[in-house]
Order: sequence, then C-alpha cells, then structure tokens
Amino acid sequence: SNNIPSPCIYRTTNGGVNVIQQTDITGLGQIFFLKYKVNGEYTGWHYSNSGDNKFWKTTNSGNNWFQITRPPAQYLGYFSFIDENIGWITGSSTGGGIYKTTNGGLNWLLQTLPSGNNIYHEIYKFKIINYDTIYAVGGYKDLGFRIIGLIWKTTNSGMNWGYQEPDTSIQNGQYYALDFINANTGWAYSGNGIHTTNGGGPIIISSININNENIVKSYILEQNYPNPFNPTTVISFQLSVAGQVVLKVYDVMGREVQTLVNESLKPGTYQASFDASALSSGIYFYTLSAGEFSETKKMLMVK
Repeated sequence: SNNIPSPCIYRTTNGGVNVIQQTDITGLGQIFFLKYKVNGEYTGWHYSNSGDNKFWKTTNSGNNWFQITRPPAQYLGYFSFIDENIGWITGSSTGGGIYKTTNGGLNWLLQTLPSGNNIYHEIYKFKIINYDTIYAVGGYKDLGFRIIGLIWKTTNSGMNWGYQEPDTSIQNGQYYALDFINANTGWAYSGNGIHTTNGGGPIIISSININNENIVKSYILEQNYPNPFNPTTVISFQLSVAGQVVLKVYDVMGREVQTLVNESLKPGTYQASFDASALSSGIYFYTLSAGEFSETKKMLMVK
C-alpha cells in the first residue's frame, strides 16, 4: 500500500496473521530483542546507519521507543545483548575493536583487539556464550604469501581479547560467519567451513594490551573530541594499572549528570561516549577517578 511508511518496524503476536506498526522510531538498520520478558515486557534495541543515524530502545515490547547513546562509530554492524544491561556491537572506525555497554546502551566503552604480528583486526560477527566467553570472526593474519582467518575469543567479558589460528592447511581467508552451541562446540565459515569441539584450542594473547603494544606508563585523561560538541562526544583515557575506574559528568553547579564508566578495567587506552541530547547547552565537567588518581576537564555543548 502507498500509505505504508518506509522504513518502519511491525510487531505481531499471532505468528504474522496481524501486524501492528511500531511508532516513535526512524531509520533503517538492525534490530535485536531479548527472548525473555523484563518486568512483564520485552526489551529491544534498533539502530540506523542512514538518515538520522540514531540508536533506539524499547522496554515495553516496542509500543514506545526512546533514543539512547549511539556508539561513536561511523557505521555500526552486528550487535547482541545477553541481558537488559550487557551487550556488544561492532562498528567501523573503532581502531580494531568492539563496543560494550553495561547499562543497556546508555553508554558504550571500546574494547580493542590484539595488534602487531601482521594482524588485521576487525569483527564482523560474534557469538555470546555466557557473561565471560565470546567468539568472533572477521580478522586475519598476513603470512606474506597468503592470509589466514582468525577466530577472536575472550574469556573475561572482553577485558582482554585473544585470537586462535585454525588449521593453517585449510585455505581460508577471513571468516564471515560463526555459530556455537556451547563454549566448546562451534563452526565458522568462509568458503570452507571449520568446526571445533574443544573451544578452538589455546588463545594467543602475547600482543594484547588493550590498545597499546607497550604498557601505559601513566594515567591520562584526554580532552573530549569534538569540543564543542552537539550532542555526542568521545572521552579517551589511559590507565597504568588494573583497578576500579569511575568516569562521571557534572554540570556547572557540581551536580552529577551521568556516570559513563564504573567498573574494573585492565591497563590500556579506552574510549567512552557521552550523549547530551537531553541536556541544555552549556559547560559541563568530566572527572576520571582511578586509585589515587583524579582529574577533571571542561567541555562545551552547543545546540
């Protein structure tokens, strides 16, 4: 029908016999819903890579949608959540990494992949096994005369990522698809398929240091970029030791506006996004606290 808007999302509760258009949402992209109810309703997310490039969330089975922070990537890819709070999403311009949220998409933190050793790091698809273990595909190692596809893996919820090298006698480049039924048994595909029943073997982690090949020597809180901004900006920081890290935003009156990070992190370089679309124009401050280190910087939001 010419009266049907495009793009749009429809919901059915009777196997497709009847469909209801979902409102409050724009743009064409991917959608993900948890397969169980939270407080009696289904929770879902949707993003667009065209038009307004927004990220949306519903907590009432799609009857209403509201905008949340979009990860600071030019183009978003595959995403999945394990519960209403914790999820991951791939994206371009990540420097070889994947974004994680621990508060349902209100904030996103970049987790980076191993570098060096002629490794091209990128994630196309991933499979969440449990809160600790994730498999992913998309990168490769350049051997000079040919490339071999890699399987990315984390066993600590993405705090560190390593990689596995499948049988090098198999003539496979990058792997583009994978699926696992448990932590040990799974498949990956790229022209030829591969199969593991022992979790893929050992994980190579020698090149991992979050975003550095050298250990970070000090705590550093970077100036947000862009600045001034409207409505989102990215805050980068470096840690010298593992520990509890808190990154908060305050208004000019000293009132807390939002907690961007509050978790235990490994040494390395991180990025956190801040969305001020619901706030008024003006000066804001952000403070990083880690151990005995604490630093505050100023930023300006102009609508």
